[in-house]
Amino acid sequence: MVYSEKGEHKETSKKILAGSWIEPCKILFHNKGYVLFGKANQSFNLFHDFNEKWDETASYIEYEPSDNKEFEEQSLGFNPGNCFVQDSGDLLYTKYYYDNQVRVYKNGKLTKIIMRESGVKKAYEVEAYHDVKKAMSVPRDQDYDFKSFGQGIAFIGKSFQNSLGVYQLTDGHIVNFLSIRKSKNLRELWVELYDSLGELLSFSKLGDNMNYDIRCMDSGGRFYAIERKEYNKVVTFRLEY
Repeated sequence: MVYSEKGEHKETSKKILAGSWIEPCKILFHNKGYVLFGKANQSFNLFHDFNEKWDETASYIEYEPSDNKEFEEQSLGFNPGNCFVQDSGDLLYTKYYYDNQVRVYKNGKLTKIIMRESGVKKAYEVEAYHDVKKAMSVPRDQDYDFKSFGQGIAFIGKSFQNSLGVYQLTDGHIVNFLSIRKSKNLRELWVELYDSLGELLSFSKLGDNMNYDIRCMDSGGRFYAIERKEYNKVVTFRLEY
């Protein structure tokens, strides 16, 4: 949509990826147009190139489910994972339900996987219900973190670790923020620190029950997050290492 300087609507050019869920903050720019990051329609591709007229020109990097395909396909609409474009043009990608892998892509092709040995072997545990009424009757006091409903199917489960954001700092170091489940009422915020070649330098705990939704990093290396507790507020922080 195009607006005037006074905020008046002038025109709507076209709808793109109708029926898809793509967050506005997941729009990347390059010299030939735009890249949208997210699930598009029935495709499992995560990145979609558009020219300056918003005509789709390419779709690439296919998501590969780790466990339950039905659950992960539904989750992709809301949590496709995290990505960051390096100065070299290479792309960093982590799944939201983190499988201990930071993937590095060049020109849409996987070139490297950065890994850390982890005691968390499964990113999540979920049970699928094709009888939605049965899912709704599951007591709240059971050991699960989420219920997810959609198109005649429901999922009840818990996530053991989630990637909250992957970034490359100005000195070349790569960081990946993690939320790790210790119990139903306790999640810990951790960060993986790698050098520019992908060698693990440290794995550090930042705190307990820090319900951060990490949104972006500025050019000075300061991170901006929404803290979701009693009420939402914006917090900023830096990493020291």
